[in-house]
Formats: sequence, structure tokens, C-alpha cells
Amino acid sequence: MREQFQRIVDVVTSKPFVTVQVLPYGRGAHCALEGSFTLLGMAPSEYLVYSEGAGRGTLYTEPDLVAANTLRFGALRSLALTPAESVQMIQSLAERGAA
Repeated sequence: MREQFQRIVDVVTSKPFVTVQVLPYGRGAHCALEGSFTLLGMAPSEYLVYSEGAGRGTLYTEPDLVAANTLRFGALRSLALTPAESVQMIQSLAERGAA
């Protein structure tokens, strides 16, 4: 996985519009344990949520669900390492050749 970790570092450090944040296991339980989701910005004021779990995916457009998942994403970001700390962690894994 060394090459994969290094590729992440290379992309993040060469593309100013790419941000990576690592949420270490040691930070404990968090709202992403319920399943993955993606916030999609379709237009300046239109957002959607795509959520996956147990073999199926669903696209949500309801403003209340989009708002709740936007807050959920903010909560995850607050638990995660900063972008700089995340790159340092990934670089360290690449250098160690961790799997």
C-alpha cells in the first residue's frame, strides 16, 4: 500500500482543490458508523445526499435530510485530523510501507 499512500500525498500536495482528512480509529464512535454518504453540490444553492448501506444506495433531495447530513459531515470533520495532520499521517504510513 506504500504506493497508494504516496499517491494520495502526491495528489493532495499538488492539487489545491483536493483536501483529505483522516478520522483515526482512536477517536471513537461517530456518526459515519451508520453508513457512508456523499454530499453533492449540484448548483450554488442545490444539494443532494447519496447514502449507502446494506447493499443499496438512495439519493435524497428533501431539504431536512440534506441539512441533517450537512451537519453530520461537519461533525465528522470536527473529529478528524486537520488536512495538514492527515497528510503527515499518510506520508508516515507511506514511508513505513504500512499495509
